[in-house]
Amino acid sequence: MLKRRLALTLAEVIIAVGLLGLATLSLMAVFIGGLRLMSRSEVRTSASNLGNAVLESITDIGGFHAIPDTDRTFDGNVPDPTSSGFPPSPYPGNAEFTITVETKIVTASTRAVQVTVRWDEGRVQLEKVFNEVE
Repeated sequence: MLKRRLALTLAEVIIAVGLLGLATLSLMAVFIGGLRLMSRSEVRTSASNLGNAVLESITDIGGFHAIPDTDRTFDGNVPDPTSSGFPPSPYPGNAEFTITVETKIVTASTRAVQVTVRWDEGRVQLEKVFNEVE
């Protein structure tokens, strides 16, 4: 009667190492994807904060009364000159972001301001409506 040895064959070892390698590569891909997503999220948050700072600055300098009486676009790519201190800082942006500010007359007592913050890979748009009564 032959006794059978209880040992792993070379084929079993190769399959086990292959499965372990595949699992490791999958985990690394998920980790790298998470890091990329986190990086994009940080840039988007910074852009949103910059756009929000422009809108808050408009409120600080007088809100409705600081906005020009015509529909106008201030393009930070050019950059267009400001008109009577409008748009306020942080327009036209910085080394990483470019800001565009658009003003629109909605009604006689309402004006809208749309702030677009652009960077190499994307953009964020924020809009706020200002009333004369504020």
